[in-house]
Amino acid sequence: MVSETAYLIDNEATPVVVSVTPADTAVTEGDNVDLSWSVSLNNASATSTTLRLDINNLGNKGDFQEDTNGTFTLWSADGQTALGTVNMADAVNGIVDIVIPPEHKDVVVKTTLVNDVVYEGTETFTLKTATKGSGIWKSAADITLTDDEVAPEVTSLTKIHDGNEDGNGWPGWTLNVNNASDSPTEITLQFDPSQQATFGEDFTGVLHIYTDAENAQTVTITEPNQPITWDLPADISSVRVYAQPKEDSLYEGNESIILNAKVEGTNADWVVSDTVYLIDNEVTPAVETITPANTVVTESDDVDLSWSVNLNNASATDTTLRLDINNHGNKGDFVDDTNGVFTLLSADGQTELGTVNMEDAVDGIVEIVIPSEHKDVQIKTTLNNDDSLYEGTEIFALKAAVKAASTNSEVWKTAADITVNDDDDVPVVSGVSDVVVTEGDTAPITINLSRTSSDTTRVEINLQSGSAKASDGDYSNTGYSVRFENGEWKDFTGNLSSGVFIEVPPGNDAFEVRFNTSEDLTFEDTETFSINARVEGEDAFTDAGKGTITVADNEVGISVSSLAGSDFTIGDGDLTSGNIPVIGVASGAFSSGDTVTLWIGNEQVGSANVDAQGNFTTNVAVSDMLDSTTLTAKLVATNDAGDQHTVSTPTSYSIDHESFLTVDPITDDNTINIEESGNTVDITGHYAIAVEGDEVNVVVNGNTYSHTITSDDVAAGGAFTISVSGADLASDADKSVPVSIQHAGTEVLSHAHSYNVDVYGPTDLKESEATVVNTHLESAQWIPTNAYFSDGSYVVAWQSYDQDGDDYGIFAQHFDAEGNKIGSEYQLNSTTEESQFGVSITVFDDDTFIASWSSYPEGAGSPDEILGQKFNKSGEAISEEIDFEVSTDSNYQPRITELLDGGYVMTWHSYESSLRPSNLSTSMPMAIKKAVR
Repeated sequence: MVSETAYLIDNEATPVVVSVTPADTAVTEGDNVDLSWSVSLNNASATSTTLRLDINNLGNKGDFQEDTNGTFTLWSADGQTALGTVNMADAVNGIVDIVIPPEHKDVVVKTTLVNDVVYEGTETFTLKTATKGSGIWKSAADITLTDDEVAPEVTSLTKIHDGNEDGNGWPGWTLNVNNASDSPTEITLQFDPSQQATFGEDFTGVLHIYTDAENAQTVTITEPNQPITWDLPADISSVRVYAQPKEDSLYEGNESIILNAKVEGTNADWVVSDTVYLIDNEVTPAVETITPANTVVTESDDVDLSWSVNLNNASATDTTLRLDINNHGNKGDFVDDTNGVFTLLSADGQTELGTVNMEDAVDGIVEIVIPSEHKDVQIKTTLNNDDSLYEGTEIFALKAAVKAASTNSEVWKTAADITVNDDDDVPVVSGVSDVVVTEGDTAPITINLSRTSSDTTRVEINLQSGSAKASDGDYSNTGYSVRFENGEWKDFTGNLSSGVFIEVPPGNDAFEVRFNTSEDLTFEDTETFSINARVEGEDAFTDAGKGTITVADNEVGISVSSLAGSDFTIGDGDLTSGNIPVIGVASGAFSSGDTVTLWIGNEQVGSANVDAQGNFTTNVAVSDMLDSTTLTAKLVATNDAGDQHTVSTPTSYSIDHESFLTVDPITDDNTINIEESGNTVDITGHYAIAVEGDEVNVVVNGNTYSHTITSDDVAAGGAFTISVSGADLASDADKSVPVSIQHAGTEVLSHAHSYNVDVYGPTDLKESEATVVNTHLESAQWIPTNAYFSDGSYVVAWQSYDQDGDDYGIFAQHFDAEGNKIGSEYQLNSTTEESQFGVSITVFDDDTFIASWSSYPEGAGSPDEILGQKFNKSGEAISEEIDFEVSTDSNYQPRITELLDGGYVMTWHSYESSLRPSNLSTSMPMAIKKAVR
């Protein structure tokens, strides 16, 4: 029998942790030490005791798993015997369990520190323990772990590459720290003030930070020089930093970007990055175009010469613009023809940007500064308006280039030419002085121009003989001298008769020219020759360009000043008195009473004595002067010393032969009628100064009729009668009779006498009775027409039905001027098919005629053709039948009118529907000109 169970009551308490004590409360990571704690229980146990370890380390920096080898080892109190291990990775809610064998009241718990290269700073580890199930936890004193790695610092910002302004590649650096940290490290970043790139203009202030190839963080600096803090992630010691560029249109050149960095909260200095550059993708500014505002201006308009200068890019800095004002190859001077100043204006012309004096040009080039950010500008200068100076048409071509380091690399652009028209008049000769010189002296002439010129002015001069002639040795036409203002006389040679050119330098509006006259021993009276002057390009010599050189002869002379009046012409009126008055004057060394004799050839015809002033007057019989046209006056002169010598002067005169001719009317009414055209007609008249043997000729219709003057004719006052054919008079195309007089075998006059012809209405013809024109009387003959020939005969034409065998045909009959039939009626049309009708007849000047009519082409429903044929006066065909080839249909009533050029115009009217408006049914008039008939 088994007894009831009795218990031995254990008076020992259940094991609980009474203390947990660290072996060291301060250790260094690099010392390779263990973290060790002594754990004491209140009682040992006969059975195993589970010890619970809390490794959460709440509130402390320090991680049991990461900062140690991850294993706890349980040792006997003396540390000699390992009692067990546990992996921290097996923790549940941060608590691991390890078993204390029986009978162990005190044990040691150890774990080994990990010495890494990550800076972790000072860490604290607090271990908590309790026996499982007791709920009584004990915390060990803190163990402070000092990291022997140095604190993270920025060591460098090394250049990755430069960037492009257009964003095709960003400037970047590699940011390096000396140690990675187990926690984020605050890095402060700031752009360096010394960089060239401008915040907000050249780059955005946005930084893209790459911790690896794909992952990037973005931080933004919003103000220039503003620092910004960014957390470098734990365990990373190197990142790539890129600055985001900003595109603009300014040329700035390559600009530097510099980034500063340091770890926040340290006293470390800023680490300055390598310099990277923002590559400007805009090209260096250069002149792209230079364009004048106007290519043609007028000087007096007071306009500016203006050019638009366009650069390929604006620049962030000032740009020096070079202007070439040499104007090579052109007429026009920038300095002299303008106010001498270039003004630089903004593109809209509203803002003045600068000026430059052209006088400051070096080798013809001036420089002016275009302020930054100006891509387009205007250049202006003001024209001078000099009304007193003719400059002609001038050309200005401005060249421009942006100044470069080397002139060889400058790109020059040339503007289109600006043509400046000078509206001042071209210099012309405004006056030529007259001069009186004594024979043998030089003749100085002043030639004035209307204005000065900026160019050389070429003036053409020539000498024109008058009573003084170079051919007579009165003056030299091969040598001359010229003098300009304040200058000396210079001698030249040239043919003054055909003309020479004198080059007048710029700025002169007058010059002198002189010629030599010749001394001789022959009295020539006062003689003159003239000078003509004009500027090259003038169309003709003007009165203002003419001057007279009067040469006074120092020898004795005589001249005739009037013969039959001042016109020196003998006419019919001089026959009344029978004498011709002759008036003259002596000059030079003569005496009152000296004798003047007048001569025609070798025959003396008159004489007179001069008075104290040298004047004389006498008469010469008309009959003595009719066989010549030259009268010579001879003077036997006595000087004060009593010496005598003879001088003579021939004087030319003319005879107005036509004034002595009278031609009577051809007939009583000066008209040839039909009766007179068939008879002989007398042409009568008088030639008052006729002499026996003179011949009178008349030409009528190409035939010459002549009459020789007899003594009886002379006695009758030069009467003549010439019989001519009346038919010739009627047929003469000009209706004019040329009458000519031949004296001594020479024709002395020719006179045309006009008359009229009227052969259609003779006064002695009576109206005839009606006459049947047609011979063929069958069927119908109707719509007649007629036309007259020059001799009064005429032709009648009509249309006759079925006479030509097919519908209507065209027939005609000729009549003489008396109305008598000539020959028989005859057919005009050659084409007989269908109908030919509506004939008209036109007689031409040569008495040929054309008959025209309308005709139906075979099978046509309307008269689409106009045909005709040409005949002579007798009705004989002298052409083939004519198809006038009109371009219309339904053609009626052709009519032909002769033209003065020998051609003719034909008219008709057409019903062709395409020619008229749709609401009209009338015909349309048509016309065509034929050049040859």
